[in-house]
Amino acid sequence: MPRGSAYVCPKRCVWGSVMARLILVLLAIAAVFAALASAIMFARQTRDALSDSRELTMPMGVQTVAYILLITLMLGVTTGWLGAA
Repeated sequence: MPRGSAYVCPKRCVWGSVMARLILVLLAIAAVFAALASAIMFARQTRDALSDSRELTMPMGVQTVAYILLITLMLGVTTGWLGAA
């Protein structure tokens, strides 16, 4: 390698990849904490909203149709009528 050329030491490259990994790990940790914080806030708001109002119920006809559709969906998936071929 001639003198005065722009040669970068391999150790510098190693440190660069270590720093990139460190930054990615820190970003991943921050994303996990942000997701947990938002999930906790959502759970608290939902709990507070449901405790203040009267109990929410579905009409009996809608509930029956929903159960029938759910059972049909489960049977269709397990028997192979629905889903991937």
